[in-house]
Amino acid sequence: MKKSTSVVPRLRLACVLASLAREAWHQKLTLTPLWQTVMTMQSSAQTQVMRAAVQTHYPQIWLELEGLAQGLEATIDQVFAWNCRGDLVRSTSDGCTTVAGINAAGERIIAHNEDGFPQLRDDCLLVTIIPECGLSFTSFAYPGSICGHTFAVNEKGIVNTVNNIRAVHRPQGLPRQILARASLNANTLDEAITILTGQPRAGAFHHMLGQMGDTRLFSVEATGQRLFCYATDDSGRTCQPSCACRSCLR
Repeated sequence: MKKSTSVVPRLRLACVLASLAREAWHQKLTLTPLWQTVMTMQSSAQTQVMRAAVQTHYPQIWLELEGLAQGLEATIDQVFAWNCRGDLVRSTSDGCTTVAGINAAGERIIAHNEDGFPQLRDDCLLVTIIPECGLSFTSFAYPGSICGHTFAVNEKGIVNTVNNIRAVHRPQGLPRQILARASLNANTLDEAITILTGQPRAGAFHHMLGQMGDTRLFSVEATGQRLFCYATDDSGRTCQPSCACRSCLR
């Protein structure tokens, strides 16, 4: 796994990161059945609705997608559709696992494994991003994908690990990877949960969240139909979600 640190404007930043993944995108990803399936949906009505939603609600993240497209030497339609794969396709082959809890010393532990395409094992990155605006963060990154949907920690000490949920019902809403990326700009756990649960979403993810200085660990299952969120405190007992989280449950 490669390591990279970048401090540049968003468009240029994403372009630089994508250039490191260009070979994997063209020689590996484009040969997968999933990529070929998703590409047939890049002009679909569902994709266009999500595209408009991202441009409206998260224009800075849209710039990152445009930067990815430039660096990959791919079209923005291809890159956006790929980053919406979990919203467009019922089942994807990847699926990760997170284990969290309190150890004997009273330390909060979040352990996570990535279970993506094995052919990309040597092409993934561990990146530290310091954008012009927004919070800096360190994240595991797959070729062709924006950061935030794997495991990451931002400058406020928020840890966010993400696991796949293969939802049958995927209504109109924001793409799950966009919301995951947006949550990296949260200053607090409650703010991260609000970002992940407070807006209509298409695809589904499970998020495990913790923060330095906060004794809670949050498990958030976010789908387009229903949201479930619970927290454990420093004793390991389940406690009520915060008001910010409760207000978003449905």
